[in-house]
Amino acid sequence: MKRAITIAAGLMLAGAMATSAGAAGILGQGGYGGSTYNSAAYNWEGFYAGIYGGAWPGSGSAGTVGGMAGINFALNDSLIAGGELQVGKSWPTGGDETSVLALGRLGMAVSDAVMIYGEGGFGTQDGNGTYALGGGLELAMTDNIALRGDILALSNSGGLNGARVTAGALWYFN
Repeated sequence: MKRAITIAAGLMLAGAMATSAGAAGILGQGGYGGSTYNSAAYNWEGFYAGIYGGAWPGSGSAGTVGGMAGINFALNDSLIAGGELQVGKSWPTGGDETSVLALGRLGMAVSDAVMIYGEGGFGTQDGNGTYALGGGLELAMTDNIALRGDILALSNSGGLNGARVTAGALWYFN
């Protein structure tokens, strides 16, 4: 678990450094008096945090809830990359499980207010090492609020643990 948290922190730091470098490049080219490009598209860059809820279809799990925090940065006008840390709780038949996941994300802004993304990473699920692969869609609702739908397959060396389907809300600090 310490390794997952360390790697997640490293991904977030790398994203912050990339965002800062991009901002410094813009200021260096245009200066304070120069014009800067302002897009009508939603600003997916920066730090965000949110909550999710959902289920594990077909696994006997009653549900799952949790939270996430991450950072995104733009690779160009439509490609978005970032890292995310998720912490959640699930209630399978006869007990409960805790999961902590560190995920890398790569997305594409397909319209002014919609981003599709793929994600992958690793972490722990009920104390056992696991890896994750999935994707989803985010829909911008206001300048800072986005809704999201996500499906994530979790697996370990013993095989597929199941797919988690969630919906959530995010707050972008931009």
